[in-house]
Amino acid sequence: VHGSYVVKSVLEFTSDRKRMSVVCETPTGEMLLASKGADNVMRPRLKEGAPHIAEMETHLKTFSEEGLRTLIYAQRILARSEYEEWDARYQAARRLLGDERARQLE
Repeated sequence: VHGSYVVKSVLEFTSDRKRMSVVCETPTGEMLLASKGADNVMRPRLKEGAPHIAEMETHLKTFSEEGLRTLIYAQRILARSEYEEWDARYQAARRLLGDERARQLE
């Protein structure tokens, strides 16, 4: 698809989250969530039965046996209402302080 993607939200990598995510509005108006992170953090967040899981597991095992570090990249389309509800909660959490902020931003 040709056109511009508009970055709506960025969740930076932290050592606690061990992943980073970005939400973009695509040229077709869809809300795209894209995340990358450590396999042990991302794997539980993948939808069971999603395509290529078995193949991914095989590659992760092979790469780890070779001593290589790995990241998992995943993406999905969000309903605009789902994004807007999440963004409202995220913005409220960003205004908190201390441990409660960290817990809410997770």
